[in-house]
Amino acid sequence: MSDMESKSISSGFVIRIEKGEELIGAIKLFCKERSIQAAKLSGIGAAKNLSLSFFSEKDKTYIEKKFNKNYEIISLSGNISKFNNEIIVHAHIAISDENYNVIGGHLNEAYISVTFEGFLEVFDIQLNRKKHPELNLNLLELTDGS
Repeated sequence: MSDMESKSISSGFVIRIEKGEELIGAIKLFCKERSIQAAKLSGIGAAKNLSLSFFSEKDKTYIEKKFNKNYEIISLSGNISKFNNEIIVHAHIAISDENYNVIGGHLNEAYISVTFEGFLEVFDIQLNRKKHPELNLNLLELTDGS
């Protein structure tokens, strides 16, 4: 069981992740425990030891960068889907430092330093991802079979 606290609402869940928890892993476990296969994710909070990526269209790979200080999560948005039967949390984040500089990118990992408060809007479908060979990305597959 995940240590995250949650409250069920008509469209899904309000969630809170505690200090020290890894954000992506906690959300993935929460979704797995509740068989959530499609959702919209949003939230705010504070984190440290973040790993963000930027997708290089030219190289068709992600360029990763680490951010180890404490940062305010000013916005997190993303979705929940499945790829090869594994839950995927695809999230982008905007964070600010103590000088109010904003940094953003694809979120790989983040450890909560104070709290994370978020919403999971759950959909009664299964969203699947499929490898796009030209882009080298796993994109949402939005055919009638998904």
